Amino acid sequence: MKLILNILIVMAFPLCANALPSYNEPEILARANGYDTYNLPQPSYLNSTSVAISDRGDVAFKLMSFSERGNQGYWFKTAAEKAGRVVYEAPENEYLSDPRLNSNGQLSFSVFNEVKSLGVFVYDANTQTTEHVLKPSATLKLNYFGDPQLTTQGELFFRGVDADNNRQFYKLANGQVTRLIAEGEKPSLSDALPFSFLFRATPNTAGKIAFKTRLGPAGEWSESAPDAVVVLDTNNPLAQPEIIAADRDLDANSAYEWFGNVVSLSENGKHILFVTRIQNKKAIVKVTDGVHTILAKEGEAGISVIEPFNPKINNNGVAVFRAFDQKKLRGIYVADESGLNRLTGEGDMLISDLGKSFVLAEPSFPGLAGDVDINNSNEVVFACVLKSAYTEREIWGSAVYRIAPVK
Repeated sequence: MKLILNILIVMAFPLCANALPSYNEPEILARANGYDTYNLPQPSYLNSTSVAISDRGDVAFKLMSFSERGNQGYWFKTAAEKAGRVVYEAPENEYLSDPRLNSNGQLSFSVFNEVKSLGVFVYDANTQTTEHVLKPSATLKLNYFGDPQLTTQGELFFRGVDADNNRQFYKLANGQVTRLIAEGEKPSLSDALPFSFLFRATPNTAGKIAFKTRLGPAGEWSESAPDAVVVLDTNNPLAQPEIIAADRDLDANSAYEWFGNVVSLSENGKHILFVTRIQNKKAIVKVTDGVHTILAKEGEAGISVIEPFNPKINNNGVAVFRAFDQKKLRGIYVADESGLNRLTGEGDMLISDLGKSFVLAEPSFPGLAGDVDINNSNEVVFACVLKSAYTEREIWGSAVYRIAPVK
């Protein structure tokens, strides 16, 4: 495979375009506070929860502990249901990956412990069954199956880690497991640098994956090594990895000094989103048809610090991310070429099952938790910590909310 360097840098700030959607008030889906819960078993606990939402409106998140057994589990709510439920409980002393949803009502995940992974599982909301679709074997000698993601087209992508702690990207399609890229391998027969570290990949329904990679000799992981944002079409055996963005360690003329670890790719493949650093300020950059647009940057438009959580982008080119404002309060923002809007955040009033509450705003503890997500209907989901609006310093636990656009 040849590594293509194909970067059209047009560093543009948002200009006039269709306005961002207006949003309704956030709607609570679940709340965990030990034995005081809403739409969850008693007891239930959440911790730095990343919430996922599919294009059909299904929502899922991981419970750090629930019931008297204290195991991890997944809560799942279909768009048609009024209340969700726990659909999978991890075996004792096993851990769960963050949930990944597709638009067929399927939740893909891995189960692992401190030594090895049990493999990849898929829960199907249509049949309410869980299938163990991949496990370690003599032909698939992997210790870990990282971040499995089953697309709506039925292709399963994951990052495998072998006994030597080397990472590879794999695809399971039509019953066949294919290794796509591995660390230490050269992407071409030319003098291109090999992949020294593969970060998490994001697939779409067209079979493309977007990811950050560190380039250099195997095991060269230092921050001084060059990094790149790469896209690969896995359905084309002749396709070559394409560099979408490179840092200054790879291209001295690049505007990018650093990249966040996760790249977001829209389902239609039109938009790529990543966190970078430009002139020593973190920024959210969208790439569409080769044009690089800065959607948000620290020190501008009321943003003081962009948080190191994974931003997401949908088919409409609308991005969602977390950032601090000028008052040093965490918030959830949406952005596109027309500008950016703050949806909610620390100190804001939200309606909960117990009545009026505030998102916790304490310097010593975050009021927002984990990654946020957005689907192609522009619905946003997030987790936060609630504080009573009636009693000073009374904590009501962690809650999960959905914000729907005004129709």
